[in-house]
Amino acid sequence: HKGCLGLLLELTTSLALSSNVSNCNSSASSSEAISHSVSDDNDEECNLSKNGLDKILKGVDTKFLMQRVLSLMAEVTRTVSANEGEISPQSSPSLENNSPREGPRQVDASPEAEVVQHTMSLLTALTMENPSLLKVVLSFEGLPNTLHYGLLEAPEVLVRKQVLYGIFSMARRHIPEVPLVKEVQIDPAQFFLSLLLRSLPTALHQKSSCTEYFELLVKLVRLPKSIMETEEGIAACCDIANEITNRGIVEETEDDEDIPLKGCLFFLRHALENCQGERLSDLCCKLGLPQSQGGIGLVHELFHRCLFDHNHSEIASSEGSSSSSNLPPPKCKSRTLRRAAFCLLVSLSRGDPKVLNLCAVLSQSHHQLGLTLVERERARIKENKRNRQVNRVAPVSGASAAMRTEGIYRPGIEGRRLAQGYSGLKNLGCICYLNATMQQFFMTPRFRQAVLAFDGEDDLSPEEREDSFMWQLQIMFAHLQESEMAFYNPIGFCQAMKDWDGNPIDVLMQQDASEFVAVFLQQLEGKVMGSKVEAPLRETFGGVFSNELLAQGGRRSERPEPFCTISVAMKDVKNLSDALSQFAAGETVDYRWGEGEEAETLPTVKRLSIRDLPPHLLIHLKRFEFDFASMQQVKINDRFEFPEELDMRPYTTVALAERDKEADSECVGSENTQDMEVDSNAQMPDSYYKYQLAGVVVHMGTANSGHYYSFIRERCGSRRWFEFNDNVVTEFDSSELEAECFGGRRNRTSAGGAMNSWLSDRNAFMLVYDRISEETNDLIASSKSRFRAPVPAPIMEEIQMENIEFWRKRNIENMQYYNYLKELVSGSARSFDIDPELLKLGLKFCLGTLQQAGFPEKVPEWCTMLRPLLRNCPVASKWLLHDLRSDPLALRDIALSSHCCRYDSVMLISAAIECDSRAHIKQRLDLSQANSTKFVLSLFENLVIIQTYLWPNMRDYFDMFTVYAETGSEAIKILHENDALAKLISFFMQKNTPFPQLIAGSDENYKPRQMGSPPSNEVVDYKSLSKAIGFLIRTTGLNSVSDLVGSRSIEMEEDEISRQALKAEISADSAAAHAQVKSPWAVITPGWVPDDKTSYMLVNSHFMLNFTRGSFLPVCISPVSMALCHICWRSRPLTRLVVDFACKGIIEGNTREEIKPFFCALNAILGEQGDDGLKDWRNGWTMRHLLETMESQKIYLKATEASIGLLLRLVLSVREARAWLIRQANSEALEWIKIFLKNKEMMGPKISYKLEKSISNSGYSSSKHANENWGMLKAGTGRRATTGAASIKPVNFAYFTQVLDGSLEKDADYDSDTDPQEIIGRSINFYRRFKNVYDKVCQAKVVDFSNGEHWLLFESDGEPKKANLLEITFEFA
Repeated sequence: HKGCLGLLLELTTSLALSSNVSNCNSSASSSEAISHSVSDDNDEECNLSKNGLDKILKGVDTKFLMQRVLSLMAEVTRTVSANEGEISPQSSPSLENNSPREGPRQVDASPEAEVVQHTMSLLTALTMENPSLLKVVLSFEGLPNTLHYGLLEAPEVLVRKQVLYGIFSMARRHIPEVPLVKEVQIDPAQFFLSLLLRSLPTALHQKSSCTEYFELLVKLVRLPKSIMETEEGIAACCDIANEITNRGIVEETEDDEDIPLKGCLFFLRHALENCQGERLSDLCCKLGLPQSQGGIGLVHELFHRCLFDHNHSEIASSEGSSSSSNLPPPKCKSRTLRRAAFCLLVSLSRGDPKVLNLCAVLSQSHHQLGLTLVERERARIKENKRNRQVNRVAPVSGASAAMRTEGIYRPGIEGRRLAQGYSGLKNLGCICYLNATMQQFFMTPRFRQAVLAFDGEDDLSPEEREDSFMWQLQIMFAHLQESEMAFYNPIGFCQAMKDWDGNPIDVLMQQDASEFVAVFLQQLEGKVMGSKVEAPLRETFGGVFSNELLAQGGRRSERPEPFCTISVAMKDVKNLSDALSQFAAGETVDYRWGEGEEAETLPTVKRLSIRDLPPHLLIHLKRFEFDFASMQQVKINDRFEFPEELDMRPYTTVALAERDKEADSECVGSENTQDMEVDSNAQMPDSYYKYQLAGVVVHMGTANSGHYYSFIRERCGSRRWFEFNDNVVTEFDSSELEAECFGGRRNRTSAGGAMNSWLSDRNAFMLVYDRISEETNDLIASSKSRFRAPVPAPIMEEIQMENIEFWRKRNIENMQYYNYLKELVSGSARSFDIDPELLKLGLKFCLGTLQQAGFPEKVPEWCTMLRPLLRNCPVASKWLLHDLRSDPLALRDIALSSHCCRYDSVMLISAAIECDSRAHIKQRLDLSQANSTKFVLSLFENLVIIQTYLWPNMRDYFDMFTVYAETGSEAIKILHENDALAKLISFFMQKNTPFPQLIAGSDENYKPRQMGSPPSNEVVDYKSLSKAIGFLIRTTGLNSVSDLVGSRSIEMEEDEISRQALKAEISADSAAAHAQVKSPWAVITPGWVPDDKTSYMLVNSHFMLNFTRGSFLPVCISPVSMALCHICWRSRPLTRLVVDFACKGIIEGNTREEIKPFFCALNAILGEQGDDGLKDWRNGWTMRHLLETMESQKIYLKATEASIGLLLRLVLSVREARAWLIRQANSEALEWIKIFLKNKEMMGPKISYKLEKSISNSGYSSSKHANENWGMLKAGTGRRATTGAASIKPVNFAYFTQVLDGSLEKDADYDSDTDPQEIIGRSINFYRRFKNVYDKVCQAKVVDFSNGEHWLLFESDGEPKKANLLEITFEFA
């Protein structure tokens, strides 16, 4: 009957939707076509074939038909529910699937399911044709129960899906805007939603069968003008929020999914998104605020219990339990639920600023500026090792060498230990032998408990504990037991354990696992000697051999020997039983018995038997032997079998004595070297000798290269087997032990059917057997699931901190949390006025968590987002500067770290400095009391540590001084009053500073150091430091300095006439300078008058020479060049000083890179200087002095060639210099250049040149390594700058002549100091070099410049491509 009715409904519905059926594949059922039609957003695809439907329904009472169909569906669903069986495990569409296009999947359905399916399709089709029939559906008395049964209690997924899509289609298609529906008087979506909410208590107790119910709820609440416009909707949201708050923990692991909770979270999220205005604000406050403020407290619930609560101590107690009351928090463990909870928090925060503030305050608890306590402890350990210059362990990649626990979660990497609670050990290079054997020791409960019970290291200092063997062993075992990370880094143990020579373990050198075990147990025995754990540790793996000598006449001698491992030969031996028999068989030797005249030599059996057996037996298989034929170590890969259960009695002293007694009943006497009872173990029960396999150490590879890993069986709980392969721990099928461990030949059938055979190199190397009676002792029996030994309190506290830090990182260092915070900060900042607490959260996340997490590329994006917000928020700026000043370590973590985001971080701090300073200035407050002032002055405290070892990270540090100084004259005054310029110059001069106390402060032990000195090959980046010094120089009035230098110059003149002439010249310049004080480069007027110390350092040869080197910056005149121009303004003495130092730098230079900065400085003071009355004099004097300097160095080929090229660049860019050079075209001053260029072009030069000059050639450098230590700066980098690529061939005589006769007015080169915008539009030829010959390859046109690279349009393909022209050989076309 049901089947016939189902076919009838299917036929009717198919005809009613004939327009859709005709478009479907002939093999597809009509129900599939219907499901697609009601789910399609395109109304044209859903139009009914009215003519066909009219024919079908002609004369039919459609209202009665609707009522009959509804009754039928109610009866069927009631029948299905009464016969409910197992819920179908088929997956349902995700609640996040916003598209209603997807219909139910076509599956084999029961007759009842087909009736419901086609009934819903027919109802949908009829109401679409005649919307007035919807009133019949809504007024049907059995509709609530039908929906309840159809969505929640129907056992078949197809039934639930069809009800879902049918109801949603009717609710979505028939909205009040349609005129025909107005007669219904109610909104179908609101009506259905009200009905569904009545079944919410039942749905919350369902598992997978409620998916369709919650999906329909979410779809309905997202419709326009939904129930959220009524008080009923508000009440429903409050009820669901209370259900979320009261719900217990259901998800046990990350693979589980609490579907009811997910449905509630998505419902509230979309309900809030469908609210607006005051209703949204009221609802968010009612849901989100705590109960003390009249709310439900949903924000606290989501933040704590759903997302971030974690009680790691509960995990062990909850193992093996599935009860929700025993499950550890948080509620949301799966990715889907966590994402839903984060989205709901964002939706709540967007509704009201009070909820936003609450979310920001709660989120701040997970973040802090700089490193966390755990990370700083690791950094402290690393710093101590560096300070002590300990280099005892081979280097490990990156910063992991300094970390003892490396299993920190990173995005995309599963950092948590397995659910069964076992962690791996990180392989630092070649320590797999250590990892494999230490896991065997750790998994032995008796041994682990004894190690952790040792208490002899409690009084050690932190530094002593780092080198303590026992303390590091305890730390390793404790982490393997208690840590929640996937693996532990044993670097501390590798440093603490010494070899025979007293050196720590070399992590890059392979070792034999059996040799390591012997050394380890020997050191362990020595460390615990005399302690309470000496006996337990010795007895766990320690037994006693008996060295026996047996001869005729009952002669017998026995000597005990302790052992920890039994080594058995396995060559030509098939199994362990034969190997042990061979071990105990002995050999016949000649031995002298007795003493004196009675002594006699007899054939004697010498053998080794087992006198006392340990609870845990270590058996070493001798797979390595020395091959005398090849004279190298080889590995025996023969098959060797070993049993799961082992009887050791046949190999004991007692069993062998009984066998001897039976073989020889005559016993005349015995001679014992020690008093021992032969039958000491004669009374032992049989269980004493019975052992069961508990672990296998496997070696894979050859004798010279291989890998160790372990198979280990649990001693308690379910006794499962696991594979411990370094940091990976996986469950292992014990039935595979034979294939994995026995070795020998293995066979495999190829794809073609051929049988392939090979000798496996993967086989057992060590065996671990447990006495069977040992597994029933109290120690193991007390642990029902996983054995846990007591851990020393200090170690446990450290592990708990690491676990908390691990879960904090795991919960926040992922894209879900990242997107949540970004939406919270950026989205809410657009909705409301910026909340200082929200900005604090963004700053902590950006300057702390984000930089330590796996998203360094996101830091610039966050800094760009936060910088404008911070500039307009004095409260947050004040807080940031105060916290950084209060915590110097946080400032070092951010501004002096080695990460790639340092520049963006410093710029963000600089925005806070600017905001706080300008806020004080605007309010006319005392700037000296501002947090920005206190913070900037505190920056001097880091100069010593920067000079000591943080100098590679100082590139952007001094930009903060410049930003503060740029805020105004009051800030400049404060800096000068605190000797800022003198301190920065003293730091710049390093060990050559005449006033080291300026940096040292109260540190009496301070000794200036040379940053970047050998053996370091890194170049110090002085960019920001030079910029800060240059800016402060421009805030000074240098008249007094000029007078000082002028007085010295007068004193150095040899004759009185010259002195008087110079004196008159300087006096005139001084008067002119005082008449017009301000230079174009001055920042303030009048400038600050430097004191004697500052004046002395400003004219110091070491400072000025190396400061001038910083004038080499691209694109525009650099801060250093501007400072040099300011120094030379209306001052002949200072001009002479600067030019003299530039010429000295040219003398010291060997290459173009080393000489170029000084030409750049001369270019600046000649070309950029304003008309100060000295322009003609400065131009002539500088050019003459420069040419004289170059001529004095003309015997050095490379330097002279580079100098001539740079000279021509200078005169082409400075009009006055070019005019002066043209006037000197026929003078003797240029004759040497012409001779040099002509000789260089000749095949055989007439004069000999030295290729390079030695550094000692110049007496001006105060450091032998000046050229290495003061590297040329390239913009934004700490590397030496490139030469510039356009100079594909050296300067020749023709080029020089073109400059002199005026035919060449523009430089043809492109160099790193050229404005990259100037060459846009020019064509260039590319060349390749082969044996000093350049061949043209192709031509391109420069079309654009962005992000430090040019865009070139090539003739060949016509597509723009990026290129760095400083690294390519080319010339302008």
